[in-house]
Parts: sequence; structure tokens; C-alpha cells
Amino acid sequence: MLMVMAGAIGHTSAASNGTLNHPINGWYRFQEYTVSDAGSSSGDAECAVYTTPLCYAGICETSEFADPTVDIFVKRI
Repeated sequence: MLMVMAGAIGHTSAASNGTLNHPINGWYRFQEYTVSDAGSSSGDAECAVYTTPLCYAGICETSEFADPTVDIFVKRI
């Protein structure tokens, strides 16, 4: 589910500015289940932090007091 979400985020940003140049900090091994009563998981998932603009031109304007980017945690299984 989150992998699809990450793909949708990338697709949206590419469509809005013509190129995909928002940084992702790389994929790292991560537990498949972050919170689980079943104990540890296989560790087959990967996680990353994707940095994206808070607003896009023509949609909204970022306040001069706000950080113009948002960090989004994504996990792919």
C-alpha cells in the first residue's frame, strides 16, 4: 500500500513541474511491521524519507514563516 502511495507522490510531483527532482534519502532496510504484537518481522521492507514542496505554484502559497518543504516517510514492502 505505501509503495503505491510513494509512486503516486512521485507521479504527482513529476506532472506538476515537468521533472522529478525532489530528493529521497535512499532506501534502507527496515522492519516490515513497525508496530507489532507478533514479535520481530523478516526485515524485508525498505524505508526512505522523501522531501517534497509544501505548495506548488498556482495551487497554494507557502507562508514566509513556514518551511517550504515537507519530509514524507515512505516504506516499500
